[in-house]
Amino acid sequence: QRFTDQFGHTGNTQPFLAQFAAKVGEAAATKFAQDGLKPELARALAQVLADLARVETLPGLLAGLKSNDVVARYLCARTLADLKGSMASDKVKVDQVVQAVRQAGLADAAPVVLGRLYSALAYPGFVPNVFDAYLALFDKRLEARRNSPTYADGKEIDAFEFFKAKNV
Repeated sequence: QRFTDQFGHTGNTQPFLAQFAAKVGEAAATKFAQDGLKPELARALAQVLADLARVETLPGLLAGLKSNDVVARYLCARTLADLKGSMASDKVKVDQVVQAVRQAGLADAAPVVLGRLYSALAYPGFVPNVFDAYLALFDKRLEARRNSPTYADGKEIDAFEFFKAKNV
């Protein structure tokens, strides 16, 4: 709590906040890449990134999508979804996020994470950029359902809502 309180201090300038968030994102990315990261630390890192809610933390958020901890993956996916508006003007960042989310979605079987990953892909005006990623995730989910008797968890509803809206 003290960490985010200090980040939110009224005396902090925007350049300081951007640089600080970038350093936190880099440090989180390094930690997430370590083998044997304890779930508690992964969750704490992901929560700090979520609390900062800054585009500059992108390296940490993308690395967190590969965490062994489902809560950390969920928090990073949710934060990426929350930051879409801040990144939508930067095609390079959008493409970076789309590729990372696609890879994460293909590797992740946790429905709670997948729902947030679908939301993280929903960039209005970027249908051509995200369409292949959505199709790859749909194919993976369909194949999994064909191979085992599982129930429908409804996570694709998030994705279908994106295509239903006028996002072209």
